[in-house]
Amino acid sequence: TGSSCVPLPVNKKVLVEFFTNAGCIPCIDAHHFFDNVAAETFDTNMVLITWHTKYPYIFDSLYRANIPHNQSRSDYYGINSSPQARLDGISMGQFSTDLWSCQINNELNATKYLNISLSNNFNPNNDTGEVTANISLLSSLPTTDNVIHVIITENDIPYVTAPNGITLPTNVMRFMVTGSVGEDITIGQKIGR
Repeated sequence: TGSSCVPLPVNKKVLVEFFTNAGCIPCIDAHHFFDNVAAETFDTNMVLITWHTKYPYIFDSLYRANIPHNQSRSDYYGINSSPQARLDGISMGQFSTDLWSCQINNELNATKYLNISLSNNFNPNNDTGEVTANISLLSSLPTTDNVIHVIITENDIPYVTAPNGITLPTNVMRFMVTGSVGEDITIGQKIGR
């Protein structure tokens, strides 16, 4: 732990995409990191999406529950083993509690480009709903080919195929509402301060 990893209170969220598999023994420690350490430390500042891959156990029931969406995200990042994670789209490298904690802290202190607020309305009677995303620009975006992904996740899923013992996984991707490639969005440049 060096001076380059100083946790500071911030008003920002980061996205962590965690790639795992029910047959992945090295994934156990990463799951515990997100379930315990990360939830206590980053809960209000981190959005976690857990993706299930086909590596090393093709019979992972959560991978098989939505192969097109799980596989498309794995293909997007070139995931061919687990555990892996992407922090705001950038590889976090080999799992290490200290390394991943430090990277998340550093990203929380990086430039914030957008404010995104979500509201939703769900009707359990007919299993339908809607999500509204309000996006406002805070500083100029580094790219112009931006897309938005709306993803439904679920917690504490009773896992029927869990050779590694993770039986109630959390933040599991269940459905990509905007499809596997997202939806194109155009955000105007920030005017004034």
